[in-house]
Amino acid sequence: MDPLTHCLVGGMAAKTVGTSKRRFWVMTLLGGAPDIDILFNNLPGWAYAIQHRGITHSFLGVILQALFYAWLFRKWDPGSMRERATQYALPLFAHVLCDYLTAFGVPWFAPFSFREYSLDLMVGLTLIPMFIMGVGLVWCYSKGLGGWRGTRPIWAGWALYLFMAISGKAYAGKIAAAQGAVAVPSTASPFQWTIVRPDQTSGAYERYDIDLFNGRRLDRPPVAMPGKNFPIQSSLVSADVKAFLASNRWPVARVQTVPDGWNVEWGNLLFSTRGMVRAKVRVHVAANGEVLAAERIFGFWNPSENDVSLVSAAS
Repeated sequence: MDPLTHCLVGGMAAKTVGTSKRRFWVMTLLGGAPDIDILFNNLPGWAYAIQHRGITHSFLGVILQALFYAWLFRKWDPGSMRERATQYALPLFAHVLCDYLTAFGVPWFAPFSFREYSLDLMVGLTLIPMFIMGVGLVWCYSKGLGGWRGTRPIWAGWALYLFMAISGKAYAGKIAAAQGAVAVPSTASPFQWTIVRPDQTSGAYERYDIDLFNGRRLDRPPVAMPGKNFPIQSSLVSADVKAFLASNRWPVARVQTVPDGWNVEWGNLLFSTRGMVRAKVRVHVAANGEVLAAERIFGFWNPSENDVSLVSAAS
C-alpha cells in the first residue's frame, strides 16, 4: 500500500489504544516503518531477505522491529519497555496486514519461508480508505476523541470498504465464469478487476478485464508462461529457481543470449500493476546447459519493453 495509508493506519492504532500525543506521532510514523527495506533494494543478491517485502513484512520482522524501536525511542517516549514494544507492534503489524490485502503479497513466515500470501482485495493506492481515515482522524482530534468509542466509526468505514472489495471480487469471478481463475484488483476502484486463469494446455495466462458496473468481461491478450526451450529448462536445476517457483504465483521467464550461453531471468508477473514483472532470480546457463551461476535480484521490467518478449522466451 501507499505510505500515506500506512501512516494513517498507524495513527488509527494509536488513537484506538489512547496513547499520549508523543506516542501518537511515533506510532503514526511506525505505520510506514517496514518499508524502510526499500533502501536495501540496490544491494547484491545476498541481501534479498532484507529487501522490499522481505523479513520486515513477516511475523518475526514485526516483533524484531517493535523491540528495536521501543529501545530506540526509550528516552523520547517515556514508559515501560514492554508497553512501548506492545503498542509499537500494532502499527507495524497493521502495515503488514494492509500489504496482505493487496495483490503483491507478503512473506508472513520469512526468513524461514519466502512464500508470498495475498488476499487480492485492493491495489497499492487506496484512495477511499485514505479519505475515510484522514477525515476521521481530523474529526477525532477536533473533538478530543480517542479510544475504541472515538475511532469506531472510522474502523466501520474500513470494514464497509473491505466488504465492498470482497463482494466485488466474488462478483467479478461470477462474471468471468472461468474455472481455476483468480480475481485481482486492477485499479483503485473496487469496481474494476482483472481475472487471471493459468491455462496449462495453451501455456499461457489468460486475462480478462471485468467491469462490475456494466457486468461485462473484456478479453485481453494472454501472457505466455515459461516455455520448454533449452535455456529455461536447464535453469530449473538451480536451487534459487526452485525456491522461487515454490514461493511465487504466476512465474514468467525471459532469455537473453550472451557470448557463452544465456541469461535466464525469472520473475513474478504482477497483474495488479497491468502486467509488470518483478524480477527475482537470474541464472547464467552455458551453451551445454550447465548452470554456471545463479543470483537473487530485485527489479522490475515490462514484457512489452524488452527485445526478448515472454512469447519468444516460451517458444
